[in-house]
Amino acid sequence: NNSKIAANDTDKIWKIVSQLKNGRVDIVLDNSGFELLQDVLLAHWLVAVGVASKVVFHPKRIPWYVSDVTNDDFHWLVNVIRDPSLVNATGLSASDEAALKSLGTKWTALLADGTWELKDELFWTGPYGYRYLPTEGKDAWEELIKSDVVIFKGDLNYRKLVYDLEWPVSTPFVDALGPVASDPRAPAIVALRTSKCDTIVGIEPTRAEELFALRKDWTYSGQYGVIQLSPGRWTGKF
Repeated sequence: NNSKIAANDTDKIWKIVSQLKNGRVDIVLDNSGFELLQDVLLAHWLVAVGVASKVVFHPKRIPWYVSDVTNDDFHWLVNVIRDPSLVNATGLSASDEAALKSLGTKWTALLADGTWELKDELFWTGPYGYRYLPTEGKDAWEELIKSDVVIFKGDLNYRKLVYDLEWPVSTPFVDALGPVASDPRAPAIVALRTSKCDTIVGIEPTRAEELFALRKDWTYSGQYGVIQLSPGRWTGKF
């Protein structure tokens, strides 16, 4: 439902992704469960169509919230897809079960050969906003700048990207990111977020007026989201 997307850079993101051939995409994960399954399916597609030859997932060592993805959560998902009997799955047709097992076997192989990789840098569980990645999270930042596109999932990651400040809502997303956008080595940064607090940027003034007229709590109602891009070193290339 596009009416629920307050800012939508999908077309710009696609212009970058469609240029990639055997590139690298990183995903800074948010929630486990069904959301993680969607993230893994996206990674599967990126590799299958040749957009990426490397996908790096960034889980947390310790969950900020109970639902945050850890290494164990990720491997549990892959193992269950490979062997649905681990959770006593019932009601699956033989063809569905075979399809799941095939997917799980493929994902296990992608992890084994390094096409997919997990990197749970300590920075993601630390107190710093993400503008401090180049200084306080050098190990994580040195990984991210190897990537073509980095996808940040969820509300918490968004808030840490924009330093959780009370920005004017029309502040450009790139400006709010600070050093992780201005570093000449910066990858394209994509934020996918359902808004659950009043910190938000990159909203056109007329769109903001329209949304505030609809409901004053739209920024933290959990009913609206954003798909936003900082092009990084892709600036001027799409």
